[in-house]
Amino acid sequence: MKLKPNISISSNGFVFNANTGDTFKVNPIGVEILEYLKNDHSEEELKNFLLERYDVDEITLDQHITDFLSMLRMYQMID
Repeated sequence: MKLKPNISISSNGFVFNANTGDTFKVNPIGVEILEYLKNDHSEEELKNFLLERYDVDEITLDQHITDFLSMLRMYQMID
């Protein structure tokens, strides 16, 4: 899974989709996820990356990842 190249992300969480003109604001973890997805990582790799960085149980993390990736797909931000 990869973030589309037309997506711009600022360090403070402002996200711009140049294809659609949509803008979003994400929290610092959202920025980390988007930056990580720029490098074409799988959902499993993303999950492992976050489990190593944050004190969160796997079930909670799975739900949050599913929700966040669903939003990215809905807004045509990932391939």
